[in-house]
Amino acid sequence: MRYRNKFNIDLYNNPLKRDPSLLDAKNSLEAAWYDREAQDFVGQLDSGPGLMPMDRDFEELFGTFVDDPAESLPFDRDYVFFSSFPKASGLRILELGCGNGCLSRFFLRRGAEVVSLDLSRAYCRFLAKSDSGSLPLASSAEILPFKDETFDVVTAFVALHHFNLDMCLPEIRRVLKVNGKGIFLEPLGESRFFYKLRQLIPVADNESPGGGGLRSAELAQKLTQTGFDYTIRKFELFTRLERLPGVRRLQRPLRRLDHLMLGAFPWLGLFARSAVIEIKKAGR
Repeated sequence: MRYRNKFNIDLYNNPLKRDPSLLDAKNSLEAAWYDREAQDFVGQLDSGPGLMPMDRDFEELFGTFVDDPAESLPFDRDYVFFSSFPKASGLRILELGCGNGCLSRFFLRRGAEVVSLDLSRAYCRFLAKSDSGSLPLASSAEILPFKDETFDVVTAFVALHHFNLDMCLPEIRRVLKVNGKGIFLEPLGESRFFYKLRQLIPVADNESPGGGGLRSAELAQKLTQTGFDYTIRKFELFTRLERLPGVRRLQRPLRRLDHLMLGAFPWLGLFARSAVIEIKKAGR
């Protein structure tokens, strides 16, 4: 039985994300991992006119949540994430862990000014080539190279859980404008039992060395200590079954069921797979 990933790191209690002295080691391993991953997307740069395939998928999946104000799907994690962004024009957005840049390009197409940060120089080069208006920067989320009160929104799309929270949360608060927001969609790692159970599933381990889901109680404590107002909304119980053949088409009813169950029995949040986290830097 294996309780650790291919790097022999306990992802439930990942020391790389908890020990500041290991920050350089974590960032070096993460950069190398995502530099390799970036090569999988290079071919999309020559995919022809219009959006790249990954951006077409992104628009199809999430565009309506931002563009259609009549849409209201509180049971859907993606709707809750995207509808949390302010509708004002000219937003200054910082995306942490931008990866292939889907989210950054999504908001660039909607007129926002987006700065995209990632450890991977290969991903930063990819983003720069994919959109001439992009502003990619190879840097660490734990030490942000920006002036105080620079951004309206700081966001991450399945990336916050890779960072040392004790280091990055104060930095996020510093660079947010007063009344600015942080908006994150993240995997949860609430249960060690589920983590151990995952080791028994014969599916290739593809988690990077800095990975491992967030624990909501620990996150809430750190957000309070940092001085943020926050909400943590949990999703996905039965929706986990969508990975099985033929179940994907039932995603929406399963998400409705999850929403009802989590509302009626909050303790089931221990078994939730993901969360939308919204934080606010309150006014003075």
